[in-house]
Amino acid sequence: MKRISILLLLLPINPALYAQSKWSAGYRLGLVGERTFSSSTEKNTGISNQVYAAYRILKHLEIEAGLQHNQVHDQASIEYEWIRAQPYSMYVQLKAQVINLSLAAKFHFLSGKRCSLYAFGGLNSGMAFGYYESARANQFGDILITRQHFTSKYHPVSALFAGLGLQYQIGRRVSLNTQAAGLGNTMNSITGESFPPYLYSPNFTAQVGFNYLF
Repeated sequence: MKRISILLLLLPINPALYAQSKWSAGYRLGLVGERTFSSSTEKNTGISNQVYAAYRILKHLEIEAGLQHNQVHDQASIEYEWIRAQPYSMYVQLKAQVINLSLAAKFHFLSGKRCSLYAFGGLNSGMAFGYYESARANQFGDILITRQHFTSKYHPVSALFAGLGLQYQIGRRVSLNTQAAGLGNTMNSITGESFPPYLYSPNFTAQVGFNYLF
């Protein structure tokens, strides 16, 4: 009976201890929309993977640091790009990997028993590497395709972002979250050159993931 009484006394304490925990970490999978070829107005959608850690500094405010990997693949239209490119040359496709470090502030302005709605904003820093293929027509009308690899320089501020998210508690320490953000891009030609005409210009992200509270 004495042991049962002690357990009953401890039960109300557990939620309080859980609420006082400040560190959390998680993973998100999502999509990134971007424009890649500067001569084209078409947008592409790439896959995004992100791991992150967060620290709650106030009751409704936390700071989050993340490491994000975006996969970019753009297949240019031959007929469209041929007209807009240099004479007798064009760009066929580009594949790139973009690595971003992010720092964001999250404010939980509407919280319920299990759900929490939050606004967030911050900045990315990063770089990219990959290759692009170009096609050139010689004097006999043959099309020759060449591949060139590139690595961009590191950009301390590659993009600014802000958005909204929803977090739902499914267990004592585990929650699910989904969020969407708009980005203001500051990373122009990621190769640091005017040639090739390639930009990494993301304009939105949409992600879903989980969060674990330590």
